[in-house]
Amino acid sequence: MMGSDAKAAVPSPDDRRFKDAAWEENQLFDFIKQSYLLTARWLTQTVREVDGLDEKTAKKVDFYTRQFVDAMAPTNFLLTNPEVLRATVESHGENLVKGLQNLLEDLDRGKGKLRIKMTDLEAFRIGENIAVSPGKVVFRNDLIELLQYAPTTEKVYKRPLLIIPPWINKFYILDLREKNSFIKWAVGEGHTVFVVSWVNPDETLAAKSFEDYMLEGPVAALEAMEKATGEPDANVIGYCLGGTLLACTLAYMAAKKDSRVVSATFFASLVDFKEPGELGIFIDEEQLAALEERMNEKGYLEGTTMATTFNMLRANDLIWSFVVNNYLLGKDPFPFDLLYWNSDSTRMPAAMHSFYLRNMYQANKLVQPGRHHARGHADRSAQDQDSRLHHLHSRGPHRTLACYLCGDPALSGPGALRARRVRSHCRHRQSAGGQQVQLLDERQMPTRAAGLAGVGEGKPWLLVARLGPVDRQIRRRQGRRPQARRRQAQGDRGCAGLLREGQDSVGAPRY
Repeated sequence: MMGSDAKAAVPSPDDRRFKDAAWEENQLFDFIKQSYLLTARWLTQTVREVDGLDEKTAKKVDFYTRQFVDAMAPTNFLLTNPEVLRATVESHGENLVKGLQNLLEDLDRGKGKLRIKMTDLEAFRIGENIAVSPGKVVFRNDLIELLQYAPTTEKVYKRPLLIIPPWINKFYILDLREKNSFIKWAVGEGHTVFVVSWVNPDETLAAKSFEDYMLEGPVAALEAMEKATGEPDANVIGYCLGGTLLACTLAYMAAKKDSRVVSATFFASLVDFKEPGELGIFIDEEQLAALEERMNEKGYLEGTTMATTFNMLRANDLIWSFVVNNYLLGKDPFPFDLLYWNSDSTRMPAAMHSFYLRNMYQANKLVQPGRHHARGHADRSAQDQDSRLHHLHSRGPHRTLACYLCGDPALSGPGALRARRVRSHCRHRQSAGGQQVQLLDERQMPTRAAGLAGVGEGKPWLLVARLGPVDRQIRRRQGRRPQARRRQAQGDRGCAGLLREGQDSVGAPRY
């Protein structure tokens, strides 16, 4: 306007809100878009430059400012979204009528609170087109059902595989559809797979502690697996919160001289909570006290509360995109198995969840030796010299890949993997500490990794390391090549019939 040159405000490459052509071709909507982007960037930058705020408060202010900025985007309103206006004219307003119906249904489903539907909830049925790997319940206690899946190969590995999923969602994260089911792949490679299915707790389990989750979860599962297979040793996978619990369990077992876990693999798990990312915004004394007060009223935390917190971390993708699609365009969400699983959340007992938030996120005690005792045993730190846990942080703040690196022929020393295929994934060879690595799905996966059990030619593989004593044994065994592990035939202990979650003669569906 003043005769000077000006650069157009353009959205970032990953911003899908302004993908409609009218945002570029129509001068009015182009003006609205650029005005919003300029104002949004000015506001967030101004807030970040405010002096006198401590680091935690500054992060809070920045986070909630971005929540406000995202909410006020012109794409979220009828009169400033060209795609919605076009749909309204073409359908004579039917999109708005259908959108209102979707809104009322979501309010009804949330019993007065808005529960945005992210996927077609009628498109999936447990045991029919999702979680279809044949299995059976072989053990149950107050907190878990243990599911067993039989190998589908003529020869099977002697050592079974245990999977510990998070307890904020249902067990089938690794068994969605056949084409992307890790469990189907594992049994097809000759593994006898056991999966922990966590209970959906009510007020009767309000006093269940984090220690109970460890002892009645993975510890009890290992004992049940030995009874089912006759094999004491096991390979174990921990997913998300299940990985954090696995790290605690390994420290507890190390204190008891229990070496049944031969390998531990962690998927998207946090062990060192020093930098928890934006989840740390919700962790301070005031917010924890308010949350504990709410939990104590019912004895548990509703799963939808945790889901809302995670959705806020990616509000444009997990909140506002569905507001536009469901309520303004009047469309039904696309059937997506992962979002169906994500919507199938579970509750958490008050005592356990309070302990987890305060001791992991707030105090980061898991990496401090001797801070907790479990049934008379002092737990070793997850990073204690005897258990040798090193964690590799991925590029995302909430996605940490952790490996137990212990005295084993596959290691050239504490903190460095000797196997060439594994080491190629690390940017440096020194102890992992805080080094950055790529996400697994971004890497070029090798076709063979010598010395890692269960890996065949042309098959995908997992980053694992073996557990064992360290110190002198490492030095004695340095330079030796690991012996090839043979597949040993084992009787098919078999999973007969179709697994339907919690549907058996023991009681009502709880898992």
